[in-house]
Amino acid sequence: MDTAEARAVLGVTEGEEWRAVRAAFRRLVRAHHPDVAGPSTSASAGVTRVIEAYATLDADRRAPASAGSATGRPRPPPPPTAADGDTVTVHAPRHEVFFRVLEAAHELGEVTYVDPNLGILETVVEFEGWPTCSLLVTLQGRATGATEAWCTLEALSGEPAPPVAAVALLLRERIRRPG
Repeated sequence: MDTAEARAVLGVTEGEEWRAVRAAFRRLVRAHHPDVAGPSTSASAGVTRVIEAYATLDADRRAPASAGSATGRPRPPPPPTAADGDTVTVHAPRHEVFFRVLEAAHELGEVTYVDPNLGILETVVEFEGWPTCSLLVTLQGRATGATEAWCTLEALSGEPAPPVAAVALLLRERIRRPG
């Protein structure tokens, strides 16, 4: 999604103050959330599209001027991360980690449920030689400033799922990539 399309999805204009963009995002996420709009595929797709639009504008806002950013601020390096079993620890606030996890989840599979307020997202993933699985990631901020992303992996067919620690490592590697 390009920035013009992202602005159209959120209903904001170019040069709009960031707080107005954030307010539009929050309003639309609430309106399109499956718990509010009903558990239809269109509601889930709507909230995912709103989140993608917000992430696009946020990335553009943080990108260096040479990459087409309006602000010219350099993009920060990815935060330090660690993986231990089913948990990925990212040394950044939960709201920042959520969008990094969302981007990583899009790379791993099809995001089917998103709740940024609760810090939960679900992705349907397929790994070679394994059944199709549901990857549920739950975020929890810590007083240290770090955020833990707990991964739960369950095969949709009831068969054994891949080792969750391996999937947590994949998630960690995608979070670590520079934006």
